[in-house]
Amino acid sequence: MIHQLKRIEHSPKSKAKYKIIGVSKAEHEEWLWTAFLKQQKVDVVFISKRPRYLVNGCEVEWKGQQHIPHEIQQHLDQLASKIGELFQKVESS
Repeated sequence: MIHQLKRIEHSPKSKAKYKIIGVSKAEHEEWLWTAFLKQQKVDVVFISKRPRYLVNGCEVEWKGQQHIPHEIQQHLDQLASKIGELFQKVESS
């Protein structure tokens, strides 16, 4: 699976410090995720998926999911840790 971080921004939510948005692509499907980070950890994740193929020449709509694939959860946990370390060092210097 290929993961691509699209954006990092300060979170409008009072509990989370950062909001990250990205896409993960597998052979037959794509996952769009938005995660809120709190103290170098993933607090909340919203995730949707769709097939990577076209139906009648059109892209298929994103559908919300309740389950987060293990590989994506691991990636988000690692990313949250790295982002937390990066901004912690910048803020403290």
